[in-house]
Amino acid sequence: MTLAGRRVFLTGGTGFIGAALARRLIGDGADVHLLVRGTSSPERLGPAWKRAARHVGDINDEPSLAA
Repeated sequence: MTLAGRRVFLTGGTGFIGAALARRLIGDGADVHLLVRGTSSPERLGPAWKRAARHVGDINDEPSLAA
């Protein structure tokens, strides 16, 4: 299955496993959207940080998800 052009929404994309998955998805051509906290660091994602769409929020904070 090809992921080129497919949209993927990923929570935990700045964590150890999530960052590896995000980089792989981007490398496979997916349109990656990340749910990130305002304090999230781009360190683990490297150049993929700028290639993914980022949506600031917290999975445990319902109002931030609604925004």
